[in-house]
Amino acid sequence: SYNTNKTEAVVDLTFGNHGDLGNYNNFGSPIGAGISSTALAIKQAYVTYKATDKLALTAGQFITHVGYEAIDAPVNYNYSLSNLFANGPFYHTGIKASYTASDKVALMAGVVDGIDSKDDSNKSKGIIGQITLKPTSTLGIYLNYFRSNEATTGQKSIWNLYDIVGNYQVTGKFYMGINATYGSQDSKNWSGVALYSNYALTDKFSLGGRYEYFDNKSVIRGLRSAD
Repeated sequence: SYNTNKTEAVVDLTFGNHGDLGNYNNFGSPIGAGISSTALAIKQAYVTYKATDKLALTAGQFITHVGYEAIDAPVNYNYSLSNLFANGPFYHTGIKASYTASDKVALMAGVVDGIDSKDDSNKSKGIIGQITLKPTSTLGIYLNYFRSNEATTGQKSIWNLYDIVGNYQVTGKFYMGINATYGSQDSKNWSGVALYSNYALTDKFSLGGRYEYFDNKSVIRGLRSAD
């Protein structure tokens, strides 16, 4: 990364299974087709211009605003990944504007290519948006949206996603989080909710867990079964 008072440039690489998962939609290897998989891949490559103290403009490839978990394994408290995370999106390629209205409210909106792809499958562009609410220092709420036409034949195949993330530091030792998602593509839909909690027994040892419900009865997402 490189920073000045007005600009920030970032190139962020990811390696291994999570990198492969996050780049499933790019079939060519970054070091040559047929040489390897996408296990060595660009996670982020963007430039941000800080127009004012409150407004920032970003262009390039950047990780998604959607969801609770991250593609960086050490960032996640739980070892396993949720179905909500595994069904993406993982990153976007395009432009976005971020506006910090106050220390309690922030807004983001942007125009991007298709889902998890450095290119687009058609001439239509997707839109992204986020409203961040921080009513207290211990509570954060994130309202996320993504919409894109994923058709490749000139037709319409609209991908809609509504996502809510919340995190609450109940006490100095007890933390709770939630992620709820509803998505649809054409006449099929999926939804899910994941609850997170962890408790610090000592300064060096804590226990946590995740409970998740995922509805894929229409068999539209990557899970191959409605169960």
